[in-house]
Amino acid sequence: MIPWSYEELGGLYVWNMNTSYIAYVDVIENNTLTDNNIGLFVRRTDVGSLRNNNIYGNDNFGAYYHKKAIQGYLDATFNWWGNESGPSGGVSDPLTGTLAEGNGDSVSANILFDPWLKAPYSECIPIEIDIKPGSDPNSINIKSKGRIPVAVLTTPSFDAASVDTETVRFGRTGSEAPAVHSALEDIDADGDLYLILHFKREETGIQCGDNAAYLTGKTFSNESLEGSDTVKIKGCKKK
Repeated sequence: MIPWSYEELGGLYVWNMNTSYIAYVDVIENNTLTDNNIGLFVRRTDVGSLRNNNIYGNDNFGAYYHKKAIQGYLDATFNWWGNESGPSGGVSDPLTGTLAEGNGDSVSANILFDPWLKAPYSECIPIEIDIKPGSDPNSINIKSKGRIPVAVLTTPSFDAASVDTETVRFGRTGSEAPAVHSALEDIDADGDLYLILHFKREETGIQCGDNAAYLTGKTFSNESLEGSDTVKIKGCKKK
């Protein structure tokens, strides 16, 4: 039983993060949810996620998930909960087993919160990336020791040549593997140069269950960048 009326929830109330519905929420990102009874209240989710939100200073819960038995967990990894020690609440992350015993806002059961941001999220320039250019889906064999190519696309609002390749990291969170090779190439013969980067698969931290990978970095003028693309993981043991 939920001990609050909907009027008391405050913050953001999301009814549906489930692709079986015509209108659904896929990702909630780049928000600040503070000074509410509950920062975020979610009902019904299978694939939706929270990412890069600042959730703090809420009275009862930073995030509360009303889960039915047939539904999945709420992916609320990589959020700031008001303290570098992470969220409170005393519940365990369903995937990693980490206990929510930090000094940040509280999370309810059935929420994936580990890892979390150690500092408040600040706005990054969104960039377009293409993992394994020319392939669809972007299959990654978890047992491979090869390299993963990633293209940073030049668009009307962004020049891939402005990326400082020494700052680039790629992986399941965007903080893992440095590039082992980089080159500017016109891969689609349209006159625009894309930045092609290569990363060692075993350094990316990509693992079974991941459905996206992230790239972060900075421009030569010190502007922060972030982009993501979908992945399909191969080589996992079937349950």
